[in-house]
Amino acid sequence: MKLFENLSQKLGISCQEINEKLGIKENASKPEILNALGVYAIFDEKENLSSYIADKISNKTKELEASNLEKEKALNEINELKNQLSNFETTKSHLKELIKNEFNKIDFTTKTDFEQLDINKIDYSNVKKSILQQASELNWEVKEQPQPQEQPQENNLKRKGY
Repeated sequence: MKLFENLSQKLGISCQEINEKLGIKENASKPEILNALGVYAIFDEKENLSSYIADKISNKTKELEASNLEKEKALNEINELKNQLSNFETTKSHLKELIKNEFNKIDFTTKTDFEQLDINKIDYSNVKKSILQQASELNWEVKEQPQPQEQPQENNLKRKGY
């Protein structure tokens, strides 16, 4: 290894002595040498180090890009959910207004409070009937209201006197 050659020249000892002091064989693999030195990596040439650093930077850049994509996706999902929530709140407000208008048309004889109605129990196909059912459960009295009677259908085929 070039490192040991340089060390032996600088220290004035042979490569074999360096191997003996580190406790490694002369034909030891690079990982064994690194382990004996207690280091993660050693680069013999500047180009190898540059390549290693460039690879690490590239990997981190890719990780950051992936993380940013996930973050952007999550932010888009949050914004979509906020829009849906806003739409639901608007719809809820409109439905509550519809129920309140129908509630105000009913002539109660006892004190009533619209907020006591459970709008989740309202049948929107017959709002008035749902309100009256809840009013009954809440012991609210309703002034008698005349029920609209069905008009008998006139026979369009009247007999003409001939």
